Amino acid sequence: MTLALSTSSPLVSVALFDNLGVNIGAESQYADGAASGALAVMARDLTMLCGVGFSDITQVAVDVGPGGFTGVRVGVTFAKSLAWGLGVPVVIASAFDLVSLKFAVAVPFKKGQWLYRRPGEEPSVESSVDPNCCVGYGIGFDDPSLPLASGFRDLLKQCVGLDPVPLVPYYVVEPSISQPKNSMFLPSKT
Repeated sequence: MTLALSTSSPLVSVALFDNLGVNIGAESQYADGAASGALAVMARDLTMLCGVGFSDITQVAVDVGPGGFTGVRVGVTFAKSLAWGLGVPVVIASAFDLVSLKFAVAVPFKKGQWLYRRPGEEPSVESSVDPNCCVGYGIGFDDPSLPLASGFRDLLKQCVGLDPVPLVPYYVVEPSISQPKNSMFLPSKT
């Protein structure tokens, strides 16, 4: 069984696939700013609903972004912890791939900016996108396409199982966060 997770957009989703890659259940809910609580509850509820225990999970699949900084980190941390605890591999996909493998994809980045990727190309930062020429979500998309855990259905056969420990979010652009100036948990610079 594969438990798949996506938290890179305001829509948090989980899906469960059998060993043949057939989707046997999925749940999603808008949880903007509350991904951690929603993810844990949905994963528990979905496995119970499908009559599967966490011990039946043979791999964990996770959306590594790009997307909301905290949401992506919640999904990656949950996937790493679960996979490590169960002793199973983790498989990854980008939010771009979960939205579409065939079309150009745009996801919101910063105010007035988008992360944009055409199939087979590296993503770029754009100041505007035409929703008529791509799929995605955010302002201007009347019919949004969000990354969903059930999108792993088309990707599981292509994914390679990885050791969960080195797994990190996919940053197209490094996050602009500041490091603490003085912390007893960080080694001092000498």
